[in-house]
This record gives sequence, structure tokens and C-alpha cells, in this order.
Amino acid sequence: MKIAIGMKSNFAFERFVTTLLKSDFYQNIQLYEENVQEINLLEDVIEFWNPELIILDSKLPSFDDLDILANQKEIEVVYFNADMEEVLNYVKGIFQENDEIEEPQKKEIHYVTDEVKKEIVFKDRVIEKEIIKTAYTSIPNKLIVVGSMWQGAGSTTLATNLSRAFAIRGMNVAYVEFPSSKPYMFDYLSIHAKEEQEERKYIDYANLIRKGRVINKRNGGWREYDIDWFINDSRYEPIENFTYEEMLKYVYSINSTITIVDLSSNLHLPDVQKFLHHADDIYICVDPDPVKVDWLASITNEQGETKKQRKEKLVIDYLNSIEEKEGISYKFVNMKYTKSIDNQSLWTSLGKKPTAFFPIVDYEVLINLVWKSEFLYDLSNYQDLIEKSLKPIIVQNVPRQYYEINKNKNKNIKGILKAFKKGEKK
Repeated sequence: MKIAIGMKSNFAFERFVTTLLKSDFYQNIQLYEENVQEINLLEDVIEFWNPELIILDSKLPSFDDLDILANQKEIEVVYFNADMEEVLNYVKGIFQENDEIEEPQKKEIHYVTDEVKKEIVFKDRVIEKEIIKTAYTSIPNKLIVVGSMWQGAGSTTLATNLSRAFAIRGMNVAYVEFPSSKPYMFDYLSIHAKEEQEERKYIDYANLIRKGRVINKRNGGWREYDIDWFINDSRYEPIENFTYEEMLKYVYSINSTITIVDLSSNLHLPDVQKFLHHADDIYICVDPDPVKVDWLASITNEQGETKKQRKEKLVIDYLNSIEEKEGISYKFVNMKYTKSIDNQSLWTSLGKKPTAFFPIVDYEVLINLVWKSEFLYDLSNYQDLIEKSLKPIIVQNVPRQYYEINKNKNKNIKGILKAFKKGEKK
């Protein structure tokens, strides 16, 4: 059997291959010895090497394109999310099954994940017997971190609209505003005015954590727009420093299916950088301001790079370092995207092409949303556009059969998702 592998980093690829080489069934496998991360490479591998199986890391920046191509070419695909041992055992099972089967079968698509996290285990079709067998388990908890390379790049816009996109699919979503950030969402949602009207009180859980108290999730955050909001109360004294340990207590006390942490432009803080290691996905917002993009360049003199560099450059260096050495990948999101400018120069400066492109929006539209405490995602004439721009992020976190939204049957979708989370067959 010929196998090709695409992993999110070369470090992860090498680790996987090393583990595979130690397997007792490796002698019967031909392995393509290059990390298949790009669509062009996969096309070449398929044309000149003809693999029978490809293992794809679902966190690859170009995952969708690779997946589509592999399926178009009728190559069997195994989706890797977390547990290498689980994938290896499954590949061994496939190999043994192929040895026993004399007649060719229709290709099967399998979803293999970490059993501890309880994602989809598999979706298996046996065409010859006209049997469709489907197994569902719960959607795993996800911690998504959103940050900005500089102030105003759009992390809050991305994080809030992404929260709405998950919420409309019936998922349990929490939005967390980094406690050391200047309060914004508290006033955006006009919570101070709604407290009296709705006879409920907002609880600032970050302040409780600072006082050594434990969050009572039974009361939840401030729930609105089907999202639990854990945000900074602008009536309180600002929190100047929120430690790594406090952030862990805060986030893991919330325990939502999807927790989105908006770090704003605090990526340079040492405690924030330690916290990044706990994220399932890291999205960094950039906008095409050429002056700010220039901040990513090195400061040099006659001897080369100077010791003191801009914080934006140091952030990029840190992100690249943990991606290369530890396999912790991050992705850029191009905010305020428009085709009327030279985007290629921006991507060259970043060192990688963004995974998602959030459109530029008329300022008048945005300021009206602020006055009404509403979100761009909920405007009927924008929802399709925002959905399209967020698709690369959403498909990484939502089971594929539930990605599409039937706008006429939202209630039915939510019901199905609730059954899905409980592990029930619908």
C-alpha cells in the first residue's frame, strides 16, 4: 500500500513518520517521504506516485483544497486530529482489510480522532450490502484564540462574528474578552442598561478569579445572541495584569463546547504566549495597512539585526518558533480584505498566505451596528458574505454534515445538533 501524509508542521510530520517506521506493519507500506502540505505537491504525488491512501491533518492551512482534490481523485482519506496511535492502528486495520478483500470496493471515508476528546469516530458505508452505518459521539471542546498583530486589526470583529456563526448552528459558544484588555464588549452590548430592564446582573468572572474565587458556571455568563459573554465590566477598575495561571482557571472554568478568547493586541505579553500552547486553533488578524505591515520588518544596522526589535516582529518570531519547534500552528486572517490593493505584498511580508479573508465593510454600516448592539453576521445582506469568509475556520470546528445552514429550518438544525452532542442517533 502506498501512503502519503500531510501534517500541520514538518516537526509533526517527522514525529509521525518516526512512529510509523517503528510499526510492525511498516514493511508492507510504501511511504511518500515528503510532507504534503500544498495542493501543487499533492497533485504531483497523485500524478507521478499514485498513492492509495492519504493521511491529512485537519489543521493544515490548505486542508480543504487537499481534501477536495483527494476525494476527486478517489483516494481514500484518513483525517488526523490528535492521536497518532489511533491513526496508526486504523491504518493497520485498513491494510489488513485490503489484504483479505479480493474484489475492489468503493472507497470509504473515515474520520479518526482522539478518543479522549470524543469527536466523530467514523462514518462508514458498505455499498455492496446497501447498508449505511453511522456512529455519532459528542463534539469536542475547542479553545480558539483570536489575536491582532496590532491595534485595530480586527480581532474583536472576527471573534464576535465567528461566535455568531457557531451559535446559529446550535453550538454552545462562549466569548472571552482578555481581562487586561480595555473593556469594549460590555458597553457594545449595553449590559449596564439591560441589567435593570431584564432584572438580571452581570458578573465579572475575571475579577472573581483575581480574588481567588471559583466561577459558578450554573449561573453562566451574560447570555445574549445565543452566546455566553465573559467580558470586562467597564464600571470596575481595570485589570492591569492577568497571569497565565489565572487565565487557565478562567477559561477552563467556563467549559463551553467552543470557547473563543479575544486576545486583542496582547500577543507580546509573556503570559499570553504561554497560554497559546493550550489553544486548539490560533488566528492572527492583520489588515493591509502598509505602514503597520512594515513593523514586521527587522531593524538593522551595519552589523546586522539590532538587539531591540519592534514588538510586532518579536511576536512573529515567537509564533514561527513554536510552530517549527513544537508543531503549534497559527494562521493569519486578512481583515478589511479588498481586491483593489496589492495583497500579495502583505502576504509576502507575513511569510504565509492568510487562511481566511474578512471583507472590508462600509464604516456607516459598522457604526450603526454599534449603536444598535448588533453584529454584521446578523444582517441579511451580509450573512452569506461573512459565511463565505469564515468557512475555512468553521469547517475545522463543525462536523461537515452540519456546516450548511438551512435558513428556513434553523430550529430543526439546532435540534439535530443537540442530539449529536448527546451521542444520539437522529
